[in-house]
Amino acid sequence: MIDKIKKIYSSDFVKNNLQLISGTVIAQAINFGFNIVLTRLYAPESWGVLSFFLISCSIFLVISSFKLDINLITAKSEKEIKRLLNYSFTITFVVSIITFIIFLVLKIFSNTSVKTLEWWWIVGYLVSTYLLSGRQILWMLALKYKLFSLQSRTLIGEAFIVNSIATLFFYFEDLGLFIGNFFSQLFGFLWLFINILKSKYYISLNDLKPKLLPIKLFKKILFIQRHNIIQGYIDLFQIYTFTLIFSNQMSVIGYYFLCIRVLQLPLRLIFGPISNVFFRTLFDKKLHSESMKGFYLKVLFMCIALLVPIVLVIELYSNELFQFVFGDEWLEAGKYAKILIFWIGLDVIKTPMIQVFYLFKKQNILNVLSFCSVALTIIFLIYGKYNLSITLVLQGMALIGALFSLIIIYTSFNIVNNYDNSLKAKN
Repeated sequence: MIDKIKKIYSSDFVKNNLQLISGTVIAQAINFGFNIVLTRLYAPESWGVLSFFLISCSIFLVISSFKLDINLITAKSEKEIKRLLNYSFTITFVVSIITFIIFLVLKIFSNTSVKTLEWWWIVGYLVSTYLLSGRQILWMLALKYKLFSLQSRTLIGEAFIVNSIATLFFYFEDLGLFIGNFFSQLFGFLWLFINILKSKYYISLNDLKPKLLPIKLFKKILFIQRHNIIQGYIDLFQIYTFTLIFSNQMSVIGYYFLCIRVLQLPLRLIFGPISNVFFRTLFDKKLHSESMKGFYLKVLFMCIALLVPIVLVIELYSNELFQFVFGDEWLEAGKYAKILIFWIGLDVIKTPMIQVFYLFKKQNILNVLSFCSVALTIIFLIYGKYNLSITLVLQGMALIGALFSLIIIYTSFNIVNNYDNSLKAKN
């Protein structure tokens, strides 16, 4: 028994996960501790403004690097890595400027929710699009080089900075939240870049400078990355369509934002690192023509076992937990959590499993299933906004999301199973 335990904890998969999880645990503990304070300093409306900003910004983050950061994992040479970095940061620079121009125009000429935003949020679209996209590119580069300790420290630093600064500037209301997020994004970008620069890998500042790329090359990259970009949008709208459709009700968005943030806190804590290392391990197994089915099922059952107690706690005690931890004003967010936990749990479990579609270049299957899920969700939300209560809207959205998450997980398993069967046939 002792030998089995030693064997488990000596495996690269477990050791790499423990490195990332340790940093994630500390980061999420910081977030949770500060949330108790921040929800008492900031009104639901302020959180609603932050949520709307982050989600509307994410619409452009999906295409900010044309998803080339994903290709860094499978790059086979330093030359290819440098080329991907150059393309990624050039496209990010262009998209950041376009994002700023679009929201500036909406601020001046439209009657949308953007019109109500203060000017610092408009400037924030330019800065945040570049910093968040750049941070994601460098994060995937760190994953490529297996710099899990660096990723762990990055998470801790980001959590401390965003929360401590937001606490100091609470007097400025939603501006305080903006300042905290800006400095956290700046730290994450610079910290990753400086430490990767100091490592043994030959990455230079020149690789990050934007350069003129031919329009034909832009079109070619966009065509090649179309499946990854489509999936990025689908993932975004799956959870945050609610925020965009109900953007005229900032307090409702605020409750929803805190609910999703709290639910994803323990789930991302556990499943985020698993997803990163899971993809890397599957890539190595495919590279060496090794069986995947056993490893896939082991990770899937482990995820389910970890999810069950979290679901039970939220279903039984979410109202009391939100009221006690965040104050009476946030009881409504606790009611949202009870409705959404099963769907959010399945959605997070789905995250590592969908790596299978990318590994075997079957993103078209994933895109079709995900698109159907999002399309049904959008139709239902638009109908529900004018005809149903918020409770019924959330229940319907959760049911649709949970159903398609199960279908996607099952489909990914079939892909792995077919791969293993083809290996047996060859042998």
